[in-house]
Amino acid sequence: MQHPDPAHIARLQAREAARFAQMRPRSAELLARARRSMARGVPMGWMTAIYQHPPMFIAEGDGAWFSDVDGHRYLDMNVADLSMNGGFGPPAVVAAVAERMRRGSQFLLPTEDALAVCGHSLQKPHRPSRAKVCDEVKH
Repeated sequence: MQHPDPAHIARLQAREAARFAQMRPRSAELLARARRSMARGVPMGWMTAIYQHPPMFIAEGDGAWFSDVDGHRYLDMNVADLSMNGGFGPPAVVAAVAERMRRGSQFLLPTEDALAVCGHSLQKPHRPSRAKVCDEVKH
């Protein structure tokens, strides 16, 4: 069995890294600008360590897909680290959030929505304590 040549692999990686960067000039521009206000140019440090390429700046998401500021579209195989199981911008969620924002989103007083969320959370089989649920809804 022939083993791969490490030098050849390194050349391929360097070529592809250069091509990747060349195809994302707007992300590079935003990264340079972001380094003036954020450590390593990203909101969270792990964002620079997770990939072997410079971070891509994302413009938008739709369903299971997102697009970067350079116009490249990606299938989100990480499901945004499991926080977007319903996809990006599901119409029902967008409509509910828009309606809540239209009516006001933070009053530092109880709302009927808080009552519904606390009541629903307390009905779950592995529910947290009543104080914890209501405190989390409040903040």
